[in-house]
Amino acid sequence: MAIQISKAEIADMPFILSSVAEVNRKSGILKPPYLTMETLRKDVFCSNPATSINVAFYKDTPVGFVMYSPIYFTSLGRAIWVTQLFTQSQYRQQGIATQLLEYVKAQNPQANAFCWVTTSDNKDAQLAFDKMTTEKINGVAFYVMRTA
Repeated sequence: MAIQISKAEIADMPFILSSVAEVNRKSGILKPPYLTMETLRKDVFCSNPATSINVAFYKDTPVGFVMYSPIYFTSLGRAIWVTQLFTQSQYRQQGIATQLLEYVKAQNPQANAFCWVTTSDNKDAQLAFDKMTTEKINGVAFYVMRTA
């Protein structure tokens, strides 16, 4: 599937927020997310962003996104902490999440790994991560995809 990936823009906020709400539902998170239009503007679409977001488009329609930040682990060195990785259900199993991660890696060649966590309720995420070249650490749903 031919997709285009670009840095998120303000026009992408409704897609990002609705996707986060879907992930929270699947994860059993009942309280409202911190992420809102206001916090996106304040924390992401600003002069000193707290995180980065890239959006995947298929025929000009947003179909997935990744939200991430650089981090440093004593056991891994430089890594990318993925706080959200989402693909719309009708576009899953087509490599979009992998393409999003490859795009992030190309933008951050110094990173040695991707790291993320998911709740035990989010079976879709766990299945997706298990299909990737990841490893669970210490028997918890903490995943690392080594990139170097």
